[in-house]
Amino acid sequence: MNDPVVSPWLVYLITRVDNVIGVASLLAIVGFIGWIATNGIILEGKLSTDESRGTFWMRQMARIWFIALPLAILTPSKSDLIAMIVASKITPNAISAVVDAGKRLKDEIKADVIELLRGEPEKK
Repeated sequence: MNDPVVSPWLVYLITRVDNVIGVASLLAIVGFIGWIATNGIILEGKLSTDESRGTFWMRQMARIWFIALPLAILTPSKSDLIAMIVASKITPNAISAVVDAGKRLKDEIKADVIELLRGEPEKK
């Protein structure tokens, strides 16, 4: 019964999510800039002898951008994943157990404060 509540591998993967988002963002930026640069070279006519090569690279840059951009936007961040794990562990039973523990603690503190105010000796 000493199994971890959250797998250590899951914790490791969560810490790596921000790296994935960073790489995907960088690829999206590179893909977009590459697409603009390739498009500009084609429009200026510098690839007039080999236009199929220019359109090939323009399509490749567009593919990189269209794959990396949604990956960068839709991948949940580390804090989002932690919140999702915590939310999945919250159940009505867990909430009632916490409320019951809080009530017991409040009653114990209240009794201790009343004893101190009345000057009664502490119970041990």
